[in-house]
Amino acid sequence: CHSTGALRHVKAPDGKLHTWIDIGVDGLDSPTLPPKIAAYLPRHFEIKPSFSGIQMADVAKLALDATDGKPDDDRLEPDMAAVLSHGGASLGIDALSFDLGPARFSGTRTIPPSGIMRTSSSVSCSRFI
Repeated sequence: CHSTGALRHVKAPDGKLHTWIDIGVDGLDSPTLPPKIAAYLPRHFEIKPSFSGIQMADVAKLALDATDGKPDDDRLEPDMAAVLSHGGASLGIDALSFDLGPARFSGTRTIPPSGIMRTSSSVSCSRFI
């Protein structure tokens, strides 16, 4: 089994944060399961959650105030409120894929500030018993 994970993706187009983390597991195996059941263990799993749309200036001010050696929750509260006050923040799953036996699943989901979710997905199967 091989797993990966990295938070090394940060962009700021137009001064707005877009960051994501890649998490993956490949080669999951269990020699103790019967072969017919072990064939349906996911051999690949990948997920890429993301967060975007907040102003980098607000994030920078919060980070500087939080690390200046004298953190104070009352002083940081306005900074935290400012991070979300401009609207546009969204959570997403930029990629999700896994396999179960011969079936392959993939999809994405975004939760924008309006709360209306956008979803896309696909399922493919090379052969199914």
